[in-house]
Amino acid sequence: MVRGKTGGDAAPKTGSFQAMNLAPELLKGISSMGYKQPTPVQRKSIPVCLLGGDVVCMARTGSGKTAAFVLPTLQKLISGKNGDTFESSSSNASSIKAVIMSPTRELCLQTLSVCKKLAKHCSQKINIVSIIGGDGMEKQFQALSSRPDILVATPGRLAHHLSEIPDFDLSSCEMCIFDEVSLCFHERQQSLIKEYSYATIFLIIGRSSFRNGFRRANARNH
Repeated sequence: MVRGKTGGDAAPKTGSFQAMNLAPELLKGISSMGYKQPTPVQRKSIPVCLLGGDVVCMARTGSGKTAAFVLPTLQKLISGKNGDTFESSSSNASSIKAVIMSPTRELCLQTLSVCKKLAKHCSQKINIVSIIGGDGMEKQFQALSSRPDILVATPGRLAHHLSEIPDFDLSSCEMCIFDEVSLCFHERQQSLIKEYSYATIFLIIGRSSFRNGFRRANARNH
């Protein structure tokens, strides 16, 4: 039986969101955002992510890359809250299960907006917070203390918090998404990839950046 079936006895159309075994509350979020059918990048990457595979994704702007990594992240969180996938954290452990990194404040805010819209109908609250340049540090300390499930961050601000807050770590992180990784693929970000290489990795590469030399970057450290 396919989860997310909307009614009737007809099987979900192959290649549809319904056929991806997404939770019904995510299908509501998809519908509320006006999505009808998965784009090619979503159709190819979401099933791989749901199986726990690493993904390197290259597609043009406007192709649906953000939803391609947000939907499987939310699905795994929903399943984890129901005891199916993510390991539960103790009360003293970090609660963060997924980290999404983007090179700019603007991209982070866009991703944060998509996350919250797609998670809007989830029956169990999914706590999504951001730590990005331009926001007050005190506000970010409070956000991190709220035990977020998903952290959206710029690499520099994330590295700062990891170095400055003794009890802040990503030991429970099981998914790492690097959006437009080629725009901020420097030594600091390489170290973050290496440090959390045990997590499922999703690398997003802008098409123009790929053409300009990302072929030479060794982004995979497994």
